[in-house]
Amino acid sequence: MALQSPVSLSIRVCPSRYRCMPSASCSLGNFDWTRSGKFPSFTEPSDGYHGLVFSETFGKSAFAVKLRVELLRDIGPALNPFGAFLLIQGLETLSLRGQRHSENALELAKCALTST
Repeated sequence: MALQSPVSLSIRVCPSRYRCMPSASCSLGNFDWTRSGKFPSFTEPSDGYHGLVFSETFGKSAFAVKLRVELLRDIGPALNPFGAFLLIQGLETLSLRGQRHSENALELAKCALTST
């Protein structure tokens, strides 16, 4: 079995009531949106914000501001308080539950070997 990242493992092991997708994004602000020419949503007027050009208006903070204002407006990525509570409960007990699953699987395998 291939090793999995902690995120994919925690999503698989957490019960469905714990499944929400918190995330973090980082930007140093060093990318020149205008010069690259590949990101018109940063360099051309935004219809949703009355012609605002994110790269000109916010400079180095353009990515963070665009991410925050457009995602919060469009899909609402903020966790609700109860969802955050359930998520932290699941993550705090993940290592214990993983260990117990492994121990139970080992005992089951030993039992299967001795019964044949």
